[in-house]
Amino acid sequence: MLDLHEPGLKTKDVEKLFDGVRKKLVPFVKKIAAKPEHSNAILHQHFPKQAQWDFSMHLLKQLGFDFNIGRQDISVHPFTTSFGSQDVRVTTKIDENDLADCITGTIHECGHALYEQGLPASDYGLPSAEAVSLGIHESQSRFWENNVGRSLYFWDGQFDELQKLFPEQLKNTSVEDLVSALNVVKPNLIRINADELTYHFHIMIRFEVEKAIFSNELEVEDIPAFWNQRYK
Repeated sequence: MLDLHEPGLKTKDVEKLFDGVRKKLVPFVKKIAAKPEHSNAILHQHFPKQAQWDFSMHLLKQLGFDFNIGRQDISVHPFTTSFGSQDVRVTTKIDENDLADCITGTIHECGHALYEQGLPASDYGLPSAEAVSLGIHESQSRFWENNVGRSLYFWDGQFDELQKLFPEQLKNTSVEDLVSALNVVKPNLIRINADELTYHFHIMIRFEVEKAIFSNELEVEDIPAFWNQRYK
């Protein structure tokens, strides 16, 4: 099953990788949790759907998404699908009470799309025109979402446009306030809403669940309890 998504990778390799991540990340997240928490209240006001959509389209253009060979729509769960580098489609999620959903989702899916649109169209149908692996794919989406999309340098160039669309909601907000809010670290039960650090735990827990299922150590009816214990 793993080989379908990450050719050549073995379970023991993933275990070794996650063991290292867990040893470093768990105490680091606990250390952050012990500090005074930054507020992300500015992201939880009423942000009208149409204005969020307009800003998401602006972000895609700014990031280099080619609308001549792609489009964006709305879905409950953001995703990217591709029919070759000349037809790449993304979706975003809009919650009128959580601006971060649309922003981070749009940038994340744009990362996937830029990878797909960058594959050689002349090699369509050949392995050289396909993604190397889902791990590489996700490295691109999370690079754009986190390394770029949560950075002050990026928002220095985008904040004015955001304020134009939401003048009342952001009238007393600085670009530093926005970046601080987008970088709050706090456990969340929803993977796509998770922050840059705790996101990794969602992946590790799912790996543990799947491994236990395939090794006959976990029955289907016991999955919820196993899941809840790991999340706690």
